[in-house]
Amino acid sequence: MNFKIKSFFILFIFLVLVGTSLESKKKTNSPPPKVSGYELVSNPSAAFGKTIQISGTVSEILYKGNSIRFWFIFQVNRLLWIQIQLL
Repeated sequence: MNFKIKSFFILFIFLVLVGTSLESKKKTNSPPPKVSGYELVSNPSAAFGKTIQISGTVSEILYKGNSIRFWFIFQVNRLLWIQIQLL
């Protein structure tokens, strides 16, 4: 009787650990949120911590310290400056 309780308890703990492991993997497989170029121009703070997807012409690339700065010219003829911080 005591052996059955121990084996049931061990099986229960194993199933809980496997279930939480599978649940955490499901959350990490989702793609990061994206921000369009138009939204980036109209609301730059919306891009904080998100993947930026931009289509345009890169007119200049500047290197300074541990950051790279890109100048983009969009089809709407607006100039956008993007700075990428290298970690």
